[in-house]
Amino acid sequence: RVSWILTKNKPAWFQAEGGDVHANTGDVVSKIPATCTGPACEPYLLTDATEADNGVVSATGTLDLGDEFDNPPDRTLPNHVAEDSHDWYANGSGAYGGKTYGYAFWNKELSGELTEIQSAGQARAILQSSQDGAWIKNSDLDIDFPGGPSTVNIQGKKFILVQGKVTIRENLNVEPNSSLVIVASGDIEIIPAITAIDGYFISDQNITTGTNGSAADDQLVVTGGLIGLGRVSLQRDLRDKNKNQPAEKFVFDPQLFLNLPNAVKVKDIKRWQEVAP
Repeated sequence: RVSWILTKNKPAWFQAEGGDVHANTGDVVSKIPATCTGPACEPYLLTDATEADNGVVSATGTLDLGDEFDNPPDRTLPNHVAEDSHDWYANGSGAYGGKTYGYAFWNKELSGELTEIQSAGQARAILQSSQDGAWIKNSDLDIDFPGGPSTVNIQGKKFILVQGKVTIRENLNVEPNSSLVIVASGDIEIIPAITAIDGYFISDQNITTGTNGSAADDQLVVTGGLIGLGRVSLQRDLRDKNKNQPAEKFVFDPQLFLNLPNAVKVKDIKRWQEVAP
């Protein structure tokens, strides 16, 4: 006699450590399973970072953390927004209507300060050097090191503007006292084999985290952030591992901001003046 036990995989979910989560024209959905229990798995959308409390979640739509946790009747927020008492959620906040820091903004702001990247080989050399600076590539950027290391160590303070699409085919590790920002006018695609990238990645269009389809994906850890002015598609699905691990995890690191190249640190202070109390 053969006995069968069928179990249904939990849905994929994501988590942010120390940083913010915002959906500008929609909902924030991360259906945290009740099987996620500490200390190995923290059942919260926002967790505290080593150097910061948890951030803020905001959306023009709704916040959906699933239905596997009971919510007390006196709470207007779902349980498990944050691991401490800072359940900071801007419910139904309006769409952001301020300045957009995409390709056009930086191309204008850094006019005259950008060095052109003319080939894929030059792009690889810049990423592997300790050089600081701001660069522009007037065509697609494929971050690929054939036959090279599986992880590229980024030294120096680098800002790269791309007129076109960016494809990330290597793990990216930003070393201490360094930073990496990539801004693209097109999509940013992360291939499914990538498990860790450091830096801030901004697309005027869409960002996709990559998936193997019917096969289980690996977890993707982003130390920094993904900003898609079109949308960010979180595609990873760990299948059975969804029960105790987020498919995508975002980690806030203030050093990535503090170590930006000087040219990128926008200063628009016209005058300092003391004001009487």
